[in-house]
Parts: sequence; structure tokens; C-alpha cells
Amino acid sequence: MDNGDDQLQDGGLVDTWLPRAAFVLLGLVSITTAWAIFAGGQDSSDALDTESAVLTQAGKTTNLEEFVGRPLVINFYASTCAPCRAELPDFDEAYSQVSDQVDFVGVNHDTTEAVWRSFDEEIPVTYDTVFQPEQTVFKSINGIGMPTTLFVNSEGTIVKKFTGPLEKENLLSLIESELGI
Repeated sequence: MDNGDDQLQDGGLVDTWLPRAAFVLLGLVSITTAWAIFAGGQDSSDALDTESAVLTQAGKTTNLEEFVGRPLVINFYASTCAPCRAELPDFDEAYSQVSDQVDFVGVNHDTTEAVWRSFDEEIPVTYDTVFQPEQTVFKSINGIGMPTTLFVNSEGTIVKKFTGPLEKENLLSLIESELGI
């Protein structure tokens, strides 16, 4: 007569249900992580790290404080990031439409200044770009992937963090909804 003890002793339940439960749990964690990365990040009310040093195209060391005072879009990118490459022309087009009301700055995370400068020549934009290979600002916002875009109000508070590529229409919509432009 089988009372269920044989299944436990033979490892039947453990051998069947434990791997299944682990698989389901892993799937839920993967889906949650993918959603956080690709569905648009999260809202944020964190202050922007304006003190960390960045290098400008003119070769001047400064910090992001220079860019605070108007609504601001900050885009973290690198030449090795295919989605970053794809979205830069859209960012430049969006910037040309709203530059009278919103500033943009691109923060490059390539490994060398020469790679950054070469990439900026390959895919030029009309807004400012800066170089910060140590990713201090990116780490301070708990950045998890590139491209990542911050929407910062004129007081320097991050109102939205978006991880993933943005096309021009989506970018302009977020500028309107998050920055009121």
C-alpha cells in the first residue's frame, strides 16, 4: 500500500517538485529583472551627483553642476553599446526641437579619451558630451545598463531614470511628461 512515504523516501517529490520550484522562481526573477531594465526603469527623486569630475570636449575638467539650472536630459552611453549608437541621432533631433527649454548632456563611459573623441566624431551630436570612464555618476544612480537616460529638473533632482534605448518620439514624450516641457 502506497501512503506517500515511499515517494518521499525514493526522492520522488524532491526530485520532481524542487527543481520545478527552483525553475519557476528563477523565471520570475528573470522576468522582473528584464522588466526593470527594458520597460523603462523607475521613477526617482534622488539628487544628481553634481560634484564628480567630468572632462569636456574642450579638454576642461568640470562637473555636472555646470549643467544644472534648467531642465536637463543626461544620457549615459559608450561606443561599444549598439543601442547607444542607434539612439544618438534621435537624441540629437529631439534636442534640436527643445533646446530652447531643455539642456542635454551625454556622459561617455568609453575606456579612453581617444575612443570617446573618435566616437563623437563618428556619430556627432549638437549638444555637449563629457567623458567619465570611471562611471562615478552612473554608479551613484545605481545604473545597471546602457543606455540610461536621466530626466533632471532645474533644481538638480532626478525625476525619472530610464534604462534602455529611446526613439525621438518616446524621448520627447518623456520630456513633456517628466519635465513639463
